[in-house]
This record gives sequence, C-alpha cells and structure tokens, in this order.
Amino acid sequence: MSTEFNTMMNHYTKLAAKNYERSNTSDEQWGGRNHRSSTDAAMIKLLGYESARVNKDTLILMNYDARW
Repeated sequence: MSTEFNTMMNHYTKLAAKNYERSNTSDEQWGGRNHRSSTDAAMIKLLGYESARVNKDTLILMNYDARW
C-alpha cells in the first residue's frame, strides 16, 4: 500500500507542477520553481534594501505571506 501511495503522490506532484507553470503565475513567486531559488529572492530583497539605504530613499515593505 505504501508503494502505491508514493507512486500516486509522485505522479500528482509532477502533474501539479506542470499545471502551475502553465497557469498565469506571478513573477514574484520564487521558491520551488525551476531556475528560481529562495536564495535569489532573498538576495533581491537585500539589494533593494541596500539600494534604498545608499540613496537615502524611503522604503515600504508589504508582506503578503499567509499565516495560519
């Protein structure tokens, strides 16, 4: 039973990933996507902070993370 479940979950995961990439996703989604790592997203955020600090700009950050 466990082998069948793992096979089904593997198939479902691949199918869900293909459907996600074919849908109209936001370019702001990073972690878990091909060629987009969460480390890259963190670096982009850090560079934005540093750019605002050097230019002495005001920076507003809005987080839309789901919290359960």
